[in-house]
Amino acid sequence: RRRHDRAVRELRKALAVELDDADEERMEATVALTSSLLELGRLEEAEAALEPCAGRPAAAAVEGRILARKGLAALALDRFEVALTQPPGNADTALRLDAATSALDAGDPAHAQRLIDGIADDPKVQATRGRIALAAGDALTARALLGSALDARPDDSVALAAAGWACLQLEDHKGATERFHQLMTVTEANAEALEGLGACHAAAGEWGTARR
Repeated sequence: RRRHDRAVRELRKALAVELDDADEERMEATVALTSSLLELGRLEEAEAALEPCAGRPAAAAVEGRILARKGLAALALDRFEVALTQPPGNADTALRLDAATSALDAGDPAHAQRLIDGIADDPKVQATRGRIALAAGDALTARALLGSALDARPDDSVALAAAGWACLQLEDHKGATERFHQLMTVTEANAEALEGLGACHAAAGEWGTARR
C-alpha cells in the first residue's frame, strides 16, 4: 500500500508539470496513476484521473479494470479485447486473465477458455480454469482445480466462492460449508458467503438455520 501511495504522489507531481513528448508521456503517467489508485481501492478517483485518456487504445486495459470493478463485465471485456491488440498483447498473461474473468462474469465460459488457452498454469490460472469448468457444468473438475489454486492462494475470495458452489453441486455439504466460512473470514462483502451457507443448510434439510 505504501508503494502505491508514493506512486500516486509522484505521478500527480509529474502530471502537474510540462513534459517533453507530452502526449505519450502524459498518457503513460495517467495510466500508471490510475492503476495505483485502483490498487488502493479508490475507484472514483481512478475514473476521474483517467478521463483525459478515456477511449484511447493505450488506456483500454485500465479502463477495462475500472469497468470490471463496477460490475460491467461485458463493457470491461470489450476494453480488454482492445487492449489485447496493443503491445504486448497476448504476451500479457495478467491482461488475458482479466479478460477471461470478464468473459466469465458476462456468461461466456467458452470465450474465457479461448482467452487463456496456452497460458502456463499457476494458481491464478488454475482458479480461472476452475471457474470455467464450474460454469460449463463440470463441478468435479472445478473442485479439483480450485482446491489446487486455494492451496497456494487461500485468501482468493473469488476462488473460495466458486469452490463452495462446486462442492455444493457435488453434494459435498461439509466442503461447501468450510469454503463459505473461509470466504467470510477473507472478505467484508459476505453476501455470497451467507447465500452459500444458506444453500448448504437448505440442501441438508436444515430449513430453520437456512432461513436465518
